[in-house]
Amino acid sequence: MDSDRTALPEPVPTEDPAERRARILFLAVMTLRSVGSAMCYLAATTVVANAGDPSSAGIRTSLFLAVSFLAALWVPWVPSVGRRFGEGRSYAVAMLITGGVAALCAVPVALTGGDAMGAMLILAVAVGAPGALCSVYQPLLVRRLFSGSSLALAHSYQGIAGAIGWIGGSIAGGLLIDLRGSAAVLLIGGLLHAPLVIVALRAARGEVPEPEELAADGRREPALRATIRTLRETEGLRRVTFLVAAVAIFAAPMTSMAVPISLDLRPPSAELIATGSGLLMAAFALGRLLAPLVVRRLERAHDAVAASAAAGLGAGLVLFLFAVASGLQGGTRELVDWGLMGIAFGILFYGNRSLAAGAADRSGEEKARSQAVIVLIAALAGPVGSIAWGWSIDTLGPEAVMVVSGIAVGIVSVALGGHRLFLRRQAQWAGR
Repeated sequence: MDSDRTALPEPVPTEDPAERRARILFLAVMTLRSVGSAMCYLAATTVVANAGDPSSAGIRTSLFLAVSFLAALWVPWVPSVGRRFGEGRSYAVAMLITGGVAALCAVPVALTGGDAMGAMLILAVAVGAPGALCSVYQPLLVRRLFSGSSLALAHSYQGIAGAIGWIGGSIAGGLLIDLRGSAAVLLIGGLLHAPLVIVALRAARGEVPEPEELAADGRREPALRATIRTLRETEGLRRVTFLVAAVAIFAAPMTSMAVPISLDLRPPSAELIATGSGLLMAAFALGRLLAPLVVRRLERAHDAVAASAAAGLGAGLVLFLFAVASGLQGGTRELVDWGLMGIAFGILFYGNRSLAAGAADRSGEEKARSQAVIVLIAALAGPVGSIAWGWSIDTLGPEAVMVVSGIAVGIVSVALGGHRLFLRRQAQWAGR
């Protein structure tokens, strides 16, 4: 009798509504924070670029970026801070410092009429030092919300929230700077960090500090030594760090030097230069919004290192084409090319970053320590790239810089992952 009964299907597990609300709320406040970050960054680099002779705007911007990168060099100690005080609490305090200092920097900018280079260097430290901690823990916190996802996809999901906010913040910030000045934009951008601070602190209420990391002999291992050991003992991590360094030197400055690039490609007397720079930043952010599509496709087709190298190779190619388009086109057509190339570059550049984070995560070491290694390498290479780009833009022009950088990123990407890409393709052909 029982055997004749139709078997009922197993109940499909439903998503906990509380978890769903927490996920939506966290991504929403992350988006608001990204709006504020974009506004603060555009305002700060506009102040820096206009603090003296326009012909040296690239050098001043590169100095601002170099200080920010150098402030992130404490990243080997980030995992220890997270274990001692809790990852969520540490993340919230980092956001509070960045937003608070940005809002306070609006005062000297307003009082000096925008000539506040010293205040901007203080802001660079307040962005770089807390940013090191956020770069390590934010993808890990997001992965908890999206349980079952790889770290590369979690990194991309946070990039969606960041991209939406960055697009809005770049466009709104550019318009507000031209209408109301940089001081107002710094104040608004700093205050927009507050919702994320509140939500992160609420989520961290139940956190329990973890024990200190110990060496093989049972003694407490110094943070810097643990970071160096992780890099030395993990071959996959070493390979991806070479690509991270190359991208940080040759490609990453493209996304952070929109103002000096716009000043050089357009006459220094052109109006609404902040608006144009904001639109270029928005194009990069729109590419970041679409990066998860590339990440998912490359993760399925290649191993972690080869996938990251493929995205780096694509980013280098787009840099080269960006320079060609800027040299051949002009007027409205050039702005259209800027937008299209900016979107393509954003897709591949941010896809490379997510895939590199995923490759580090799969190295087998402690997750926070592996991410700290990636951030440390980027922080060491970042000042080299920003200073080189700043000097080259002022002396050679942005087109020449983009040509050289695109070729360099392509060569490193092929050297580190090209043979894996070739072997994969060869295997596909053989299987047909």
